[in-house]
Amino acid sequence: MKLSYFLCIIANVVLIVLGQVLFKLGVGKDGMTFSVSGIFRLFTNGYIIFGLFTYVFSTLIWFYVLDNVNLSKAYPAQSLCYVLMAVVSAVFFKEKVGIKSIIGLVLIISGVIFSVNG
Repeated sequence: MKLSYFLCIIANVVLIVLGQVLFKLGVGKDGMTFSVSGIFRLFTNGYIIFGLFTYVFSTLIWFYVLDNVNLSKAYPAQSLCYVLMAVVSAVFFKEKVGIKSIIGLVLIISGVIFSVNG
């Protein structure tokens, strides 16, 4: 896989994680209720709106990747979202990442390396 395509996948991963962080911040700010007013409040929340825009942009990048990279190589690389999200969760939200999770994350990284280079 060309480096430029892999960098696009990394950009996609970063934007997906950023979107999820914004969603968490947005939901945590106003809370989530399954009512018309609750849903309206969500979609007028700046964090949620910005998170949706990051998802749209990440999807456009993903379309470019899909047009240029075999899906069997691109999709496993996108699992780096799990790794980056664990790091972001630990650093910014002070969530605990145990040894079993760390081992799992190392296995994901190993799998991506084998999948992309295979």
